[in-house]
Amino acid sequence: MWDHVDIPAVGGPVAGRALAVDDDTEMACSIVGELRYHDRIDQDRLAAAFAERDVHPAAGIPADWLARREPLPGYAAGRAIPAVAGPRAVGATTPAMSRRGVASLDGEIADGVGGCRGHERLRSRMTAAADGLRRTGTAQRATFLELFFDLAFVLALNRISQQLIGDFDAARGVFAEAGQTLLLFLAFWVLWAWTVLTTSVLPPDEPHAQLVVVGSVLAAMVMAVNLPESFDEGALGFAGTYVAVQVGRATFFWLSLPARRRGAARTLFWFGMSGVPWLLGGLATGWVRALLWSVAVLLDFAGFRLGWPAPRLGHFSPAEVALAGEHLAERHQQFLLITLGESILVIGMTTVAADGTLERNAAFLVAFLTTVLFWRIYFFRAGYVLPEAISAARVPAMLARRASGSHIAMISGIVLATVGFDLLIHHPLGATPPAWLAAMLGGTALFLVGRVAFDRQLYARFAWPRLVAIGLLVLLVPALWRAPPLVVGSVAAAVLIGVAAADTIRGRRCSAPPAPRA
Repeated sequence: MWDHVDIPAVGGPVAGRALAVDDDTEMACSIVGELRYHDRIDQDRLAAAFAERDVHPAAGIPADWLARREPLPGYAAGRAIPAVAGPRAVGATTPAMSRRGVASLDGEIADGVGGCRGHERLRSRMTAAADGLRRTGTAQRATFLELFFDLAFVLALNRISQQLIGDFDAARGVFAEAGQTLLLFLAFWVLWAWTVLTTSVLPPDEPHAQLVVVGSVLAAMVMAVNLPESFDEGALGFAGTYVAVQVGRATFFWLSLPARRRGAARTLFWFGMSGVPWLLGGLATGWVRALLWSVAVLLDFAGFRLGWPAPRLGHFSPAEVALAGEHLAERHQQFLLITLGESILVIGMTTVAADGTLERNAAFLVAFLTTVLFWRIYFFRAGYVLPEAISAARVPAMLARRASGSHIAMISGIVLATVGFDLLIHHPLGATPPAWLAAMLGGTALFLVGRVAFDRQLYARFAWPRLVAIGLLVLLVPALWRAPPLVVGSVAAAVLIGVAAADTIRGRRCSAPPAPRA
């Protein structure tokens, strides 16, 4: 058993700053990845991680070598590995490190992670050491199974938007009802985000990941079916399904992936803790249920934000996970596009159900134009560079976590605006009730708030045209208090046109987009 390993050129005084890139530091970062992700050094896996990009093309090593686990030419089992000077050479017969030995290395490994993160090539060496994890060199596009998973959320978003439309159509208690629907939406978001994080760490073609995705599809469908009655007879079905899938997934990973056991135990601790108010809320009624479920949602988001700290297990460090940045960014973009698709569906179905009068046709065009502007403003530069930004970040998981928050705001804004589209097309004329005004202007403002935060996360700056647009929407509320819905919707669309025009002018003045911050 080892009690100590020296990691040259990585630990100690160089922590947090970039290292010189040479064979020694590349191998050292590969070793850091081995210790970070597996608590042991596997000769063949380490040789593969180090040789995969450089030796493989030159030596003609078969592409399926890693899967077949055959000896690698030039890196045969039992040979000492360069740049690892320690009490003994690392060979295939090296036993797994003791837990005490791993614990004594935590500081050195953390320093090594900081050093290796400082350069793209060194960072790829460290993350490539994580056998069984989704590598940065593998396919980054969403798989067909993941797209199948998204279909369940098409159903969920449709149920949520229809529930909100019913809430805003109600004469009384609209904000209380809408608040309940918001709680349910946040539960769906946690379910989606945890699944996407899993498939951004584990290869989606792994049986473990596939079983989790399929189980998540089933859970999302059951929750969506129970959503209309989730604050009535379907409460226990909704909450029980949510708790079962979250606790079940964490338990499954704890049992089936020993290398990821600490992380699985942390999430199991937090989902088990939030599961108590979820289940108690399913048994309660009225405001008690709403209060318990609010606490449960806060616990779920707090765990995600704090890194799921657990007794004797510590907390998740964003630097300890190798994320497929391009894949994770694409999944967030796909969810936002699904939300825009739900908006298109609501606009079309509402128009079909309504009489084709001139004012309703005008309302249809305003709703469609607003949806197009949401798409245009989201993808203007920042939406396109998100994959590059996450992949290039010194701590990709931290940027991904922040981007997830801004996407919640943007998606929530689009959902709320979609409710306004239904109201606008059905009732284009007449006075606009305050609750409708909140949907039509508030949805647009919330989308812009998320987009401002998104810019801040990527470029470390504020987009002033968007801030001005948010302020303008707030100031226009008194003037539009009793205006017809068609006027309110047109004003919201006009504000978005101004934002899109400012983006275009700025883009022509600065042909090169600002570089994402590291």
